[in-house]
Amino acid sequence: MINLKQLAFTSTLSLAMATPAFATVLTFEDVDVQQTDSPLYGTAQLSDGYGGISGWQSAGAVYGYADGLNEGIGANLFYGNGGELTFDNAPVVFQGTYYKSYGASDPIVSIELFYKGISVHSIQDPQSGNGLVWLNSDYHGLVDRIVLRGGAEGMAIDNLTYEVSAVPEPSTYGLIVMGLMTLALRGRKCRN
Repeated sequence: MINLKQLAFTSTLSLAMATPAFATVLTFEDVDVQQTDSPLYGTAQLSDGYGGISGWQSAGAVYGYADGLNEGIGANLFYGNGGELTFDNAPVVFQGTYYKSYGASDPIVSIELFYKGISVHSIQDPQSGNGLVWLNSDYHGLVDRIVLRGGAEGMAIDNLTYEVSAVPEPSTYGLIVMGLMTLALRGRKCRN
């Protein structure tokens, strides 16, 4: 018979080892935007690793706006032509971002989610005319990179939100099942 104390201890230990997931929200407000000759905004390049993500420089830059002219949530937003962003602590669960495409006359896939080289989900352009709108991912699976796309004049994002996955890989579930089976066999041997 299975020792219930051992089973409870093993289950508690495996649950305690799973790390809780906390959402990361990239608002770009902590980026020091260097003022340009335009009175409306300044720009700043992001380094790889900003917010736990790499690929920023090829995708665009952070723009800061003055006098309430920004379409973003705060003073800064990320604007560019789009590109590939890789999560440094993958896998993650991508929750969504505020988004707007510029110059897209036809609906486009604005964000495509990938895991281990396979496209797992895509999010359509909301074609917002009045600023950024929240694009909810509606996908709760694992992601290791995203591809951002914009219209002919680019795209903007703000408050990009994701969480490092606390969901164990399928192999972890296999190890837990094997451990429980070992305990069951051990309990059976002790009984005989």
